[in-house]
Amino acid sequence: MRNPRFDRLAEYVGTVARLAQRPVGARHDARRGAGMRRMAVLSLVWLLSAGVNARGQSTWYLSEGAETDYFREAVVVANPTESTLTVTLTLLPQADAIFRQRAHTTTMKPRSRVTLDVRDIFGLNGSASIEVTAVDASGAPGPIVVDRTTVLPQATDPWTGQVPSMHSAGAVAATASRWYFAEGATGAFDTFVLAANPHPTETVVRATYLTSLGTTYTSMQVAPPHGRVTFWPRAEHTALAQAEFATEVESMTPGNGIAAERAQYWDNFGGAHAAAGVSQLSASWYFGQVETTAPNSPRPVAFDTFLLLYNPGNSDAAVTVHYISAAGQTVSRAHIVGSRRRVTVWVDREGAFVDTTPWNQFGMLVESSVPIVAERATYFGPPVAGAPSTPAFPWPDGHATAGLPSMSSVWAFAEGEEGVYLSLTEAIPTTVLEHTYFGVLNATPSTLAVRVDYLPERYPLISSIQCVGPRSQATINPQGLFFSNAYTGFIRFAAVLQSVTSPECPGAVAGLPFAVDRVTLRGYPPSAGHAGTGVALPPASGVPVPR
Repeated sequence: MRNPRFDRLAEYVGTVARLAQRPVGARHDARRGAGMRRMAVLSLVWLLSAGVNARGQSTWYLSEGAETDYFREAVVVANPTESTLTVTLTLLPQADAIFRQRAHTTTMKPRSRVTLDVRDIFGLNGSASIEVTAVDASGAPGPIVVDRTTVLPQATDPWTGQVPSMHSAGAVAATASRWYFAEGATGAFDTFVLAANPHPTETVVRATYLTSLGTTYTSMQVAPPHGRVTFWPRAEHTALAQAEFATEVESMTPGNGIAAERAQYWDNFGGAHAAAGVSQLSASWYFGQVETTAPNSPRPVAFDTFLLLYNPGNSDAAVTVHYISAAGQTVSRAHIVGSRRRVTVWVDREGAFVDTTPWNQFGMLVESSVPIVAERATYFGPPVAGAPSTPAFPWPDGHATAGLPSMSSVWAFAEGEEGVYLSLTEAIPTTVLEHTYFGVLNATPSTLAVRVDYLPERYPLISSIQCVGPRSQATINPQGLFFSNAYTGFIRFAAVLQSVTSPECPGAVAGLPFAVDRVTLRGYPPSAGHAGTGVALPPASGVPVPR
């Protein structure tokens, strides 16, 4: 059976929570409101600080990264604490990369977010992974959150002012001996797998590709000390010139853990998405923001989503996918993923789900009889004539992310952008709107109140409350909140989301776990976008959960 993608080418108390979220300028005592917001920040700081102190470290790894005429990379760091932190970025370059300096240190103010341009800082020309560390004034590890965003100007004419494609991924908090990716394709796509070696000795890295047909191909490379290697499946194995596959990336050098990401491109690098690998299998995977386009939709853009399931085990996996709407409806579908097999689920064609349910955005819960890996890939573009739910190929862009293996009551994101984007790096400056959405999935039978604390680069912290019904999904966008408080222009921000009690959400349970994804789209109809997951802080210990 042909794969459809190729057929398509391709607890705060309620009073504190309520006052903390009130916008600046609302009719209340300004000093009291500021005090309540400070209480919110201090509580947020306590949660994150507890996590880092429990881990005894604050080191993050970004495996993907490149600077050329066609790639511009930024590292985004959030400091949600009350302390000034010293943050150090260290390049882990590919053997042929050229750079001016290997390390860069910057100071971050309390409760701040910073965007660091890799080209400006390092003078990098080529590919490199990056290690990010943070310490406070005493030298103790400083709690930070780290993301990476890469912008790709159109490959056919990179400096014409056309809106570029983009991809993004969150840093991982630890290395591992093995990483899994359910997504991977060639044919209309090009897939690259990036492995970072932060150790002072060489590390032998093995990449194993397992196709949907059950065949296996293996490649090996030696990652230099404090360096990186890139795997290119299509170039390594002729049989992978047109295929869909899962990937396992392993360190074959005892004691030398690695970090890994996957980047995927199409239309001569005109579209892209990327995702960090996962180091743990799970019988449950949560997705907060999934998007398709309902039939007869009037929107000028169509979204197509694919769910990728990989079973690396020795027994078949009985998988149930639950699609959960904002109205609390659930539609479930069953699939079998054979041992050492990878399956693509075309979400738009999940039977009656797409035909009778006019949903555009929803959450997704994947449950399996054995531990597996699950990712989702979303593509968007102008609708095909006569088929409003189908984006025309080549898609302008897309975004992808692995699911979350567990829920948490607190999530932190470094990346977030909202407002009018003006790019001055191009010969013809471009002005477009950019929006960030947080998709929240409440898979519990209780009402959820999510407080979002936004930490903009140019404005004070501001908060809002979102109610999410039992077993339902909600999408949060800060545009209205920013606008009503005169936060204007292009706003770069970090965000922390946590479950609280609030009078605005009767029956909400503080500390209730939930799942959340971030999606950022540029332009409308969107012509570029990227996505990622946050850093989870379990309520008991506050220890970040490895991605």
